[in-house]
Amino acid sequence: MKTYVLFIALCFFVVITSPARIKNGYGVDIGGAHESLRKIKLLMEGDLPMLQRASMKNKIADLINFITYHELTEKLLEQFRMISPDLFQEIDTLTDKKRRAIDVYVKFVTEKEMTAGVVGTTNLGQDKNDPDAYESEFGMHAVSVRVVIGKTSLSLLAHELGHVRYQVPNLAVYLPFYSKFYLANNYTAKSIGHNDNDLSGQQARNFSNRFRTDYLEFLRSGEKKLESYAALLQVIRRTLSEEIEI
Repeated sequence: MKTYVLFIALCFFVVITSPARIKNGYGVDIGGAHESLRKIKLLMEGDLPMLQRASMKNKIADLINFITYHELTEKLLEQFRMISPDLFQEIDTLTDKKRRAIDVYVKFVTEKEMTAGVVGTTNLGQDKNDPDAYESEFGMHAVSVRVVIGKTSLSLLAHELGHVRYQVPNLAVYLPFYSKFYLANNYTAKSIGHNDNDLSGQQARNFSNRFRTDYLEFLRSGEKKLESYAALLQVIRRTLSEEIEI
C-alpha cells in the first residue's frame, strides 16, 4: 500500500495473527487506510489552498479504492468458503513440512497490477536459513496469492490454492526443481508452474476440478444466490460514497 504523508500522521496498528489461516491480504494495512481517511476528512473541513485540497481529494480516491478492494476480497473469500468449504478448510489449516502453521494472504486485484496475460500468482519464497520455511512480503511462514478480479476469480483462486497446497509442505524439494526447470529454460511468466511434470501444477489442476464440482453442486442446491463481482463492487462503492462525503 502507498504511504500517505501530506499533513497526515499515520497510526501504526499491531496485527494479531492466528495460526494457519486464509487471510485478506489488504487487512494488514486496512486500519491505517481508514485512519488516514479520517484525518484527511478533518483537514479538509478547514480552509485549505485549492491545490492542497485537490491533492487531498486524489489521496481520498486512492484510499477509497484500497478500502473497496479490501471489502471485495472479504466478500469473495466468503463466497469461496460457502461454495467449497473442504478446499477452504484444507488451506485454512495448512502446515509446512515441520508442521508449522502457514498464513495464506489473498488479494483480488485489477489486471493492470499483474504481468500482462497472467491472471493469478502464488509467490515462491524460502528463508535462506531454513529450506522448509516459506516466506513472502507478509513475512515468515506466509504465502502471498494474487488473483485478477473477474467472472472466474473464484475458480482462479482455487487453482492458486492448489499451488499453495503442494508448495508449502514440499518447498525444499520444489524450489530446486522450479529453478532448474523454469528459470534455467527462460519460461514465460504465464507458463511457469504448469508443465505436465510439475507436481505443483498437477495439484493446481486438481483443486480447480474439485472447485468446479463443488460449484455445480452449490448451484444445484439452490441454497443461496451469489452476487457477481460487478454487483459487489457497485454496492461497496455506493456504500463508501454515502459514508464519505467531501
